[in-house]
Amino acid sequence: MNDRSRWPWYALLACVALTPLATTATSLTLSSLPLTYESFVIPKLTALVVLTAVALGLWALASGRSARWRRAPSALLIFFALAVAATVLGLDPAVAIFGRDAASGLVAYAGCVAVFFLILQLATGTSRLRALGWATVGSGSIAAVTTLYQAIRMTPEYVTGLGLGDVGFLYGRGGGLFGNPDFVGAFLVVPLVLAAGLLLSGRSARERAVAGATGALIMAAMVVTQVRAGWVGTLVGLLVMGVTLFGAASAQLRRRVWLVAAGLATALAIGAAIAGPALLAERLTVGAEGGLDAISSGRLTGWRDALAVIGDQPLLGTGPDSFTLGWYGRAASLADPLTGARSYFEDPHNVYLAIAATMGIPAALALLVLLGLALRAGIANVRATTGHPEARGVYAAWLAATSGLLVTSLFAVTTIPTMLMIFVCAAVLLSPGARSHDLPAGAVMSARAVAGVIALVLLVVGTLPLRADYHLGQHMRTGSIGSLDRARAIAPWEKTIQLRYLAVTKAALVPLLQAGTSEAYTAVEKWDAETYRLIDAHPHELLYTLERLDLLGQAAGMLGPAIGEKNLVVANLAVVDYPELQDLAVYKARALNNLDRHAEAVDVLEPMPASVTRDAALAESYLLTGDDEAARELVRAIAEDYVGSAYAEAFLSQPTIKPLLTN
Repeated sequence: MNDRSRWPWYALLACVALTPLATTATSLTLSSLPLTYESFVIPKLTALVVLTAVALGLWALASGRSARWRRAPSALLIFFALAVAATVLGLDPAVAIFGRDAASGLVAYAGCVAVFFLILQLATGTSRLRALGWATVGSGSIAAVTTLYQAIRMTPEYVTGLGLGDVGFLYGRGGGLFGNPDFVGAFLVVPLVLAAGLLLSGRSARERAVAGATGALIMAAMVVTQVRAGWVGTLVGLLVMGVTLFGAASAQLRRRVWLVAAGLATALAIGAAIAGPALLAERLTVGAEGGLDAISSGRLTGWRDALAVIGDQPLLGTGPDSFTLGWYGRAASLADPLTGARSYFEDPHNVYLAIAATMGIPAALALLVLLGLALRAGIANVRATTGHPEARGVYAAWLAATSGLLVTSLFAVTTIPTMLMIFVCAAVLLSPGARSHDLPAGAVMSARAVAGVIALVLLVVGTLPLRADYHLGQHMRTGSIGSLDRARAIAPWEKTIQLRYLAVTKAALVPLLQAGTSEAYTAVEKWDAETYRLIDAHPHELLYTLERLDLLGQAAGMLGPAIGEKNLVVANLAVVDYPELQDLAVYKARALNNLDRHAEAVDVLEPMPASVTRDAALAESYLLTGDDEAARELVRAIAEDYVGSAYAEAFLSQPTIKPLLTN
């Protein structure tokens, strides 16, 4: 190994291996409160950009007076340029820089592009591609171990004992260090296929044994996650590798192929035993009675919504990781019709549609061109290694892993591990055939300076979310409002921090509201003014407006019509901005009720589709208009139609509503 490239190479391997595993959540026991504002992804963002910055900086320092430069495809540069433009011109540039929820903002994409560049420069031979494969398999093995442990440990009784009984997707599954089984399943496709390829191309019995053991472990975890997209991607990847290798394989290699098949079948049986046949059968038949959308776990709805968002912003999208900001305008409801629980689409569960929606159709096309070039190069790599079985096995494994990942990406969320693997795989396939040329001393110095500056910028911005994360954790442990203020100052774009602040300060107003004094009126006005400034800074984040409507609605019934009129004005403006969103119509109806305009509230609610939130508001409105019979009939229908809904139970237990069930 070239001494000058050794340390940046080691840093690059660490980035690929450790970024998917970075976490601050105690995922193994789930016994701690979350100490981060996005415990599943913010540490991954920090690990990605910090480790990438270290690798870039070391590469800049390790470059000699002259160097060979390996050019990246133009499609990569076009993609990143469009990502920058989408950030600057997006709906909320501050959110787009760091990311809203999945944290795949511009900073994350910069880290992925830097990883691509470094692989292109440093992965100059089969041995390094093999080492990169082992780094990925090692990462997958750790994720698999934690996933299997959780699947065994997280019985319904244990999860309920931790106070997390509503987290039903954990039963018999495992979120690894990712926090969500869906994210784990999408990530494990690449290490699983690579493990199979490393077994086939192993240079020693020991290497093949380790590859077989890790592959079996990852396969068992893949089954346990119950991620159907991961299962499909794994199957595609293994088929591609089998077709690529089996036809021209030696008798020895064919025996290894059958060995891989037998090992995977055994691991599949072990995973099925851990998860339980009943859960697996349920997963395979989920939604069978509800049509394709139910079978796809709502993905068809997400894809249709994504196409609508793309239609609104076709050239540059909403901004990286800002899908929800565009989706609000296309949503019919945030509250589940049956339970009343609020939820929203953070991602359409399709990487390609997510890229098109958040960065525009041209960026999505640039990414597809890059991936097409990578697949073509991967096929050429396999053909070029005919007669060299060990090298052919490595290149075939990377080609197969890439193919499986790209299929899984049709159904996957654009999380950092998934996007990192896409760029790693593309770079690995392109690296062997990348054109290179000598750079003069002046150009080398310029490249070193640019790499150093980029590394410094990544290092600084990569630690911002983690510092905000720390102060939020301090607030959650101590209740210190000062810690929460510091978190807001560091990351003012982050909705979870801001929503936490609004919730804390709103709770402090409750005693004042109950007293109904002039001090309460002043405090509400102050809180409302501060919330309005937040909304003005981030006008596309609807959740802030909903928090404002919540408090104004509470205050209106206690402090009089002045607050009530403001509540109605805010609701009317929100309805104008989001005319299809039923939640806002419910807020408007409640605002009308607070002003004793009950008949108008009924007129707003009656044409709406039935849902637990609409029906509850309509029953209240009937009662306020004096139509007790209509109210009684609707209350009884709520009790029958929304069994198990916490929202319905809370509504039916109110002193003014409960008698309607018995009289």
